[in-house]
Amino acid sequence: MEPTDENRMAPVLANPETCSLDMGRTVTRFTLKKRLPPLTGTREKDVAFEAVQGVSYAETEKFAKAMLEHNIKPEMELWSTGDYDLVNNLIEQKLIKPPYLLQAVMGYSSGARATIKEVTHLVEHGPKEGVYSVLGVGLFSPIMCALGILMGINVRTGMEDTILYKKGELCKNNAQLVERVVRMARDMGREIATPKQARQIMGLSEKPSKY
Repeated sequence: MEPTDENRMAPVLANPETCSLDMGRTVTRFTLKKRLPPLTGTREKDVAFEAVQGVSYAETEKFAKAMLEHNIKPEMELWSTGDYDLVNNLIEQKLIKPPYLLQAVMGYSSGARATIKEVTHLVEHGPKEGVYSVLGVGLFSPIMCALGILMGINVRTGMEDTILYKKGELCKNNAQLVERVVRMARDMGREIATPKQARQIMGLSEKPSKY
């Protein structure tokens, strides 16, 4: 049936309030293992994979402008202190508004090393109006979360960052990883922000958006 004005469905917009925005390049090399039962798929042998994901001033300006027009606050992913050149450009162009959400990605291939000095270095070189958070890739996740809590900044965890709860043990779900961070924070005397407090810290409206 051909769509008409009567039966044509209007597009559904996700209407997010935040969105990731990469501010630096990454260089990746790894092996995609062949799929063995019970996994399905067409990969019958190991496949070597290598790629460079680059960004440019123009590209970050384009995405930041689109987010600004739709009232979306970018969470800027930082791979090194050099990425602040692109962040500062967006600030100068008035394409992002404070507080600026800045996410330090630690332990990723070709990026900043997951060390105390590297995290401190990243935070010290950022804008004063920044709201900083840190994540660790893979087994660096709990270490970087503990470091972020000690430093008094925010932390991120979840199965996008790691599928391991600890060495040799897969995590069950995102909740298991979040619960560990909550325990760590409270054991170190840092209470978890309420949803209302978190929205205030991030500079979001008190009223959440809806799909």
